[in-house]
Amino acid sequence: MKWLLLAFVCCLVVYGEAKQVTQSEEKKALNELDEFISSLSEKEVDTLKRVIGGETIARGEWPWLVLLHGDIPTRTFWGVTISSADVYCGGSLLNDRWVLSAAHCFVSDSLGSKAKEPRYWEAKMGDVDLEMGIIDSIFNWFDDKFDDDALLEWEIDATKIIIHPSYNPDQKWLNDIALVKLEEDVPSGSVEQPHVQAVTLPDPETELSWPADGTECVMKGWGCTQAGGGVSDYAMAIEIPKVNDASCGSMWGISTDSRICAGHNLQTIGICPGDSGGPLVAPRDDGTWVQIGIASFTSASRPGQYPGVFTRVAYYEPWIRETIQQHGMK
Repeated sequence: MKWLLLAFVCCLVVYGEAKQVTQSEEKKALNELDEFISSLSEKEVDTLKRVIGGETIARGEWPWLVLLHGDIPTRTFWGVTISSADVYCGGSLLNDRWVLSAAHCFVSDSLGSKAKEPRYWEAKMGDVDLEMGIIDSIFNWFDDKFDDDALLEWEIDATKIIIHPSYNPDQKWLNDIALVKLEEDVPSGSVEQPHVQAVTLPDPETELSWPADGTECVMKGWGCTQAGGGVSDYAMAIEIPKVNDASCGSMWGISTDSRICAGHNLQTIGICPGDSGGPLVAPRDDGTWVQIGIASFTSASRPGQYPGVFTRVAYYEPWIRETIQQHGMK
């Protein structure tokens, strides 16, 4: 029951149009989660920030994958938190100090401005578990005391969250991109830490329209394993093909200059709660994996049966680079 409740809270707060529910409504929603999730959207379009399915990945298989966890206060008394909501999103490690994710992870009507306060967020990397087990916690404590390079995983608090200045949730989450600065360095280029490595970004000059239609891309995150389910205990990965830009734009009524679609029609594989903000990567001819997208949204009523929409990373590469330069590595 505990994990089910956690999954419900995640689904409730991970997007801006979620509404508050009473305790009795919560109980009912736990039993009818599919129906409740579908009712949350107040927009005319039948879309929701959900990125389904996949296979469990091994630790270190995708070393730039980051889990962003927000513990957002929902009730306080004289500055003391009485209750809080857990929010889970994916991200990718760019370098020792910066993580790339989606803007909608930090913008919530129900949680207000607290959702984008960095003090309520932490980044976890180097492992694939949603939560660190007791044994791993013990080993991690000893490693932290005696050998930083041997850490099993890293949990670093956020110190800054920068949402794209033109992010607009009312235009189907246009400019759905954000940067998270970490409080301390992580060894993104260390040979001793192969489980924590930076992702490669596309070249905006030569890879703005790359990859070719039909290219098998990989999406990774802690999304659900079935439609209507909660976040997975372990990170998952799915292979989904890149969709033709014209078809993508026609299907969703969007411009694909800054967006890219990947996925299948009328199948049961796609993107889910917990995957939001996670990286979509494609392979170059030399085998290098490049992040081409950031998980943004897909169908609310039939996720997994339609291609998902991702923020096109190549389009925003200059903004990413300039923002990091402006706000520094320390």
